[in-house]
Amino acid sequence: MTDKNKPHLLKAFIKCLLILTLGIAISGCKIVDSKNSIDEKTVDEIISKAKPVIEEITGRKFKSEVEYKIVNRNDFQKIQTENMLNEIREWQKEMGEDIIKRMIERSSQLRSQFYIARHLHRKKTIYIIQNNIIPIKELYEISNEDLPDFLFIVIAHEMLHALDNQHYDLAKFLFEGQNREEVEARGSVIGGSAAFVTRKLAARLNISEALYKKSLMLDICMKNEDDPIANETFNRYYVKGEQFMQAIIDKKGMEAYGSAFLSPPRSTREIYNPAEYLDHINLPIFDCEELIKKVSVTLPKKEGMRSQTSVFGTTTIKGSLINEGINEEDATFIADNCLIAASHSSILQSIDPSVTSLTVINLKKMDVAKKYSEIMGLIDQSKDEQQKARLNTTLTIIKDEEVNIKGYQSARLKIADLKVDTKTMRKIVVNAILDNLYISSENLNMEELTEDKLIEVLKLINSEYLKMKQGEKTSAL
Repeated sequence: MTDKNKPHLLKAFIKCLLILTLGIAISGCKIVDSKNSIDEKTVDEIISKAKPVIEEITGRKFKSEVEYKIVNRNDFQKIQTENMLNEIREWQKEMGEDIIKRMIERSSQLRSQFYIARHLHRKKTIYIIQNNIIPIKELYEISNEDLPDFLFIVIAHEMLHALDNQHYDLAKFLFEGQNREEVEARGSVIGGSAAFVTRKLAARLNISEALYKKSLMLDICMKNEDDPIANETFNRYYVKGEQFMQAIIDKKGMEAYGSAFLSPPRSTREIYNPAEYLDHINLPIFDCEELIKKVSVTLPKKEGMRSQTSVFGTTTIKGSLINEGINEEDATFIADNCLIAASHSSILQSIDPSVTSLTVINLKKMDVAKKYSEIMGLIDQSKDEQQKARLNTTLTIIKDEEVNIKGYQSARLKIADLKVDTKTMRKIVVNAILDNLYISSENLNMEELTEDKLIEVLKLINSEYLKMKQGEKTSAL
């Protein structure tokens, strides 16, 4: 869950509140008063009635009472901002405090307007934002008749997080992930667990599939079903996450439910392919992160630049391709054939920003790397056309040609100047294929990184790659 790019990975489990009697007709229970607010008595009744059903389905008991607080939107935004600051500081240790705060400000504002109820793992509390109920009801076009069902399934989702948190300490579970990719995979376990149980709850209480889906959409601030990026996030956490949990139970029984928390998946690839997790299938994965670390230290940097190395995989690749307008079929093909990836970036934020980045993607086969390279070429062309269409903007392609580098199946170098009003920014990019690795380096306003220097970086990548491959062969003997 998590981004997430990162998108990130501190996935907001956005939900709602109120629950109703199990075997009693939901429509007969008062959920909100005439002012569309909720009091503690109503919440207590809902929790007490939902609790035994959740315990029956999961086979686990709540270790303590479900804590909750009814708050207004502004108060929740402050609480959530503090909570997110602590989380991102822990996850993005290389980022500066100013960047972290900017990342959080807009996200927290959006989420505080979108949540009805939200379990914060560190606080061990469900926060109920009562003045959001009616705006969300109107956004999702939920009738007065359906509102009790909707609120029931949303708060049940939050209670699932509370239950899992009592048993597995979800904040610790998330951030024990060694990198972004592991955090994303663990986020899918958390989301999948809640989706799996609340689906059963909805079926038992005859709550419609449409309301169940809207409750999950609310959880990720998804306004409608027409947004392909939001749909991919939904798919990652709830469709694939639930299928992952179902696969564990199908093979090992309900008693193995907690195994995904106690021995979590290492990658989002395992979320999409549960058999690899269950059968302990070891794929020939190349250590892209180690290669990045060996090479990135040689990249030139300007004073004040902040650097970050990130590991990512299936879901990030697919999400980024869909974000660029690539069709579902091609995005899925590439994502399914992605083993692992890593990137390193250094950024200097100023009036004239400077950026240098290096990305290595390990794909199953060279043919897939070539296909990915073709797709990235189309994306690059599209971006060029968009730049040319902007007012007061001039794009000048200085060089765009194939270069011959020993060891590489292909490599393409592009140098371009982008002039916006009176400012000119130089961008130098190289994309290459080395066996089944796709390698890309993008550099903006990096005078120190000349064409010749960039070619030397690619040569170093090949040299370190061969050493690492030889080391793999030696260790296998």
